[in-house]
Amino acid sequence: MAYAPGHWAADRIFKKIGNKHKKWYEKVQKSPFFHYDHQEYCVLIINSRFTSSLKGRLFIVCDKEGNIVSDENILQAVCEQEFALIYLGMIVEELAEDMLRDKPAQFHQLENTFHTLAALEINDTYTEAVHESVKEMVTFLKEKHDIESQLSQVSKRLIDVYKELNAKNHQTLSPSFMTELEEDLSLHRQLKADFHFSLVQYSEPRRIVAKNMEYFRSATDLNLKKAENEILQQLKLEGETIERIQRFQPSKTASITEACAYYFRETFKEHAMRDTKALLQYNLVTTE
Repeated sequence: MAYAPGHWAADRIFKKIGNKHKKWYEKVQKSPFFHYDHQEYCVLIINSRFTSSLKGRLFIVCDKEGNIVSDENILQAVCEQEFALIYLGMIVEELAEDMLRDKPAQFHQLENTFHTLAALEINDTYTEAVHESVKEMVTFLKEKHDIESQLSQVSKRLIDVYKELNAKNHQTLSPSFMTELEEDLSLHRQLKADFHFSLVQYSEPRRIVAKNMEYFRSATDLNLKKAENEILQQLKLEGETIERIQRFQPSKTASITEACAYYFRETFKEHAMRDTKALLQYNLVTTE
């Protein structure tokens, strides 16, 4: 059974409550206490001991005395905080990759290469359209570097929070702790959306540059292996992004950039509220 960040096996009165609702092959885990309206509440998650999913079969919200909560305002507020911890656990592998994205030396090397290509003289092969595409790739590289630098920083902060939550049994998480966590989760989600949108936005100049790599090799004495690998990697990632978002095009006539904006329209807060609403409707125990 996988444990959400900061969650531990339920004990004492909370174990007894969970045991009333669990099946023989399930276990009960307990969240830290969350603050809401000057009171503290925790969430019990009942899930199979054989699953790796962090989303439980049943959820029970309790106060500190072990009373099961049924008030909708409390349930909404507490479950949104609980969802933040579950979501953190769900994206931890992604965060570990994003934490390593910031590569300033590689960026500056690529930037210098494309600046050199942009300085080539216009001719029948190196047309004005190709020249503009190279300049747009310089712009994209700068945007990509800025996004990845921020992604690296926020991902490191979130990984540190994840490790802290799992290092010791936190009895209560303060409102300021949860606010900072939700803000960083929101920033991470927004930066990933910005990255994919930028990737799709510069699709045409990227393809023009890729078609002209042979000319660039003959027109300069530069080693273009890293630049070529970067373009190929971008094309691969762009293709994967487009394949993923095409299923969510708002209309048949929508452009791929419009489809991308639609796909990434949902903020972390909206995502949390939607998942919480589904949880409250189908997976919540509100009575003994």
